[in-house]
Amino acid sequence: MLRLAITGGLCSGKSTVSNFFRAHGCPVADADALGRQILQGDARPEVLTALGAGIARADGALDPARVAEIVFAPGGEAALARLNAILHPRIMAAADTQLRAWEREGNWLAGVEAALLIEAGLLAGFDHVLLVVAEPELRIARFIARTGGTRAQAQARMARQWPDERKRSCADLVIANNGSVADLEAQLDAVLARLRAEVTQ
Repeated sequence: MLRLAITGGLCSGKSTVSNFFRAHGCPVADADALGRQILQGDARPEVLTALGAGIARADGALDPARVAEIVFAPGGEAALARLNAILHPRIMAAADTQLRAWEREGNWLAGVEAALLIEAGLLAGFDHVLLVVAEPELRIARFIARTGGTRAQAQARMARQWPDERKRSCADLVIANNGSVADLEAQLDAVLARLRAEVTQ
């Protein structure tokens, strides 16, 4: 089974790409979803120690919005690094478990979608790296429309990620998501055909 890393910056279109593969019978694990589960699960005590009791709600659950405020605030780089050090190994272990299960089920291709796979050095074990890129202003507009957040919040998150040009050297598949859905899907059809050819050689 081919293992595909799907990555890209904030609001580049990673989820849309992942949904394309799912629609074509290729499962994709969502690292953000895994991270949310892990944050409230076995990582919770470490995250509380790292970021402080102020991130806990009255019911004891951690408040993701408060966590984001801390790690993406000016000067929050060290806090973000601590959070990533806690979450990333657990997320990738959970993703690997899921990939192994999908392989046992007979899938020929499965993926993991995560924003920081390249920046965090988490590409080991993947057969291909698909990078989704989009113009910065378009990504900011998508973030505001999707979350109701501000331009400053989008820029703060983007500042913690490598620019697309730096990431290109780590990817063997690059998809530009600046246009229509039809244009995006045409590029992905070509990628899927290339990967199918690889496994049928």
